[in-house]
This record gives sequence, structure tokens and C-alpha cells, in this order.
Amino acid sequence: MTLVQNGTIITGFYGTAVESTKGAAGYTPPELLMSRPVENPHGTFAWIVIWSNGRSTTAWTAQCVICGDHAELHTTWLLRSKVDGCDDRWKATRVGEDTFTRYSQTEIEPLHGNL
Repeated sequence: MTLVQNGTIITGFYGTAVESTKGAAGYTPPELLMSRPVENPHGTFAWIVIWSNGRSTTAWTAQCVICGDHAELHTTWLLRSKVDGCDDRWKATRVGEDTFTRYSQTEIEPLHGNL
């Protein structure tokens, strides 16, 4: 991900390791547009990724919350894909949720010798 911030607007390019088929996300970096919370560390925010010159677009809404000793980013996403006609509209939209958890990192001694 490459990001540039201008005030509360963030733009850039986004890459993914998840595709329905090889090359489905396109071969050029997808464009990204994001907003960030203003003066509210636990506010909601959103970002949009335009895939393969507009063949599909994903929009995420999110909130980062502290849960015990770790931070969780809760997202809901909506993926809209291009279809060829009215009869295919039913399969153009997918919806899902993801939770990303950030734990504290602990440094460990490197392993030495043969593994």
C-alpha cells in the first residue's frame, strides 16, 4: 500500500493477495481513496479501492476499538463487480465482514544452529 495524506483525505495504491481468479484484481495497482477520523481516535472511517480500471470497486467502513490488551479493526465491505446486463445484476454485489487484530510485538532471540 502506498499512501499520500492531504488533510483528512488519503489517496494511494492498494495491493491484494486475495482474488477470485488469477488476475481478477488487475495487473496495475488499484487506486485507493480513504478518509481518516478527525480528532476522534475511535471514530469510524472508510476507504474505497477501484480495481482494474473500474471493473469492480470495493468500499470498506471501519472502526478501530481497544479490546482488553489489543486493538481490533472491525470492517464491513461491499464489492460491486461489472456485469454485462440486467439479468446478471443479482451476482454483481458481495458483502462481508473482517476483523483485524493487532497484538503487542515481543522481540525474541534469533535461533542459531541447524533447524
